[in-house]
Amino acid sequence: MVKDTGYYDILGITPEGTPAEIKKAYRKLALKYHPDKNPGDETAAAKFQEISEAYQTLSDPQLRSVYDEFGKESAVPSQGFEDPSEIFSSMFGGEAFEDWIGELTLLKDMMKGAEEADSAVPETQEVVHSADGASAASATPPASGKTKISAEEREKFRKMQEENREQQRKKAEELSKKLLAKLDTVMDTVKTGGVLNEESISRLLKNLDTEIADLKMESFGLEILHLMGKVYVFKGTSFVKAQKPIIGKVSKFFSSVKQSTNTAKSVMSMAKSAFDVQSTMSDLEKMQEEGTLQMDEADEAEIQRALTGKFIKTAWLSSRYEIQSTLTKVCDLVLKDPTAPLEVRLLRARLLVVIGTKFKAAQRSEEEQKEIQMFEELMQDANTLDARELRRKNRKKVEKKVEA
Repeated sequence: MVKDTGYYDILGITPEGTPAEIKKAYRKLALKYHPDKNPGDETAAAKFQEISEAYQTLSDPQLRSVYDEFGKESAVPSQGFEDPSEIFSSMFGGEAFEDWIGELTLLKDMMKGAEEADSAVPETQEVVHSADGASAASATPPASGKTKISAEEREKFRKMQEENREQQRKKAEELSKKLLAKLDTVMDTVKTGGVLNEESISRLLKNLDTEIADLKMESFGLEILHLMGKVYVFKGTSFVKAQKPIIGKVSKFFSSVKQSTNTAKSVMSMAKSAFDVQSTMSDLEKMQEEGTLQMDEADEAEIQRALTGKFIKTAWLSSRYEIQSTLTKVCDLVLKDPTAPLEVRLLRARLLVVIGTKFKAAQRSEEEQKEIQMFEELMQDANTLDARELRRKNRKKVEKKVEA
């Protein structure tokens, strides 16, 4: 018998609810009452705050135990409750994927690089940030004729790059060990002659079904699963084809070209999205300075929602690039392992194709899609905000106001 059921009531679950049920209830309610979905609605904002506090308490086993025994007043985090929006945004990708893709750090590192550059150079100076590998943030000196960063700052950025590369190397090694552990559940039952045990594969697929049921309900979970599947199938089939006589070298060459092309496309998409956010914000600020930004509450809410969508789109594209880059390194470690004979690595490649095919086939039901699609909807809204069109509309509003 718990002392207080208030937090359970807020999430609409019983005190016996499992961690998975708590997370699912939070996600569903947070999506419903999120401020970006209810602009200007103070009741929804207050509800969102309540939901966040309930989730932060009940998702922490220690805090939940204290809450059940002593009630709400005794179950406050030592550092206080985190910002509700921060809690919600941390659900992007979700911890459920960490054993597969690790922690996503590219966006955080890029922001860190931007902060370092801002503190190092005057506002009039141009700084270019670039991603190195799966996760790196750096600033390079501007073109000739512009103020240059100091040697000290250049060295700081170089060290930052090295640290990021080392972190990515360690992450890839750790993830490759986890992937091998999953593959070994089947590899350990391989029959004489290198034949995969069908019963073991069936168990693997059954376990994957259980994981996919949770993973697909994370924010962008379905997109991440499909991306993982695409990488696994590509790396697995490319490795198998590369071992065939005569056509092996040709296949290996074309696979390398395709991988480089995909990486270049991902980088271009990420850069284009980031530039879109920057140029839109710049145009809005310029219109505000000129006094040509004419908006009522509805216009402001629409622009805020679309801007949120643009930020989410940039975050997703950077995360997609990082996931693709990380998994490529992980697969290379698994398939090019010098300690394993070729026969073993070929079996690993075949299993990667099996897992990848399963991930690519993951789907949500119509009801599940309605529960989880808010971020996706916001990203679609990003396409509705065109800075040039906004300037044109505002110019017309100003002209009409002057004529009146």
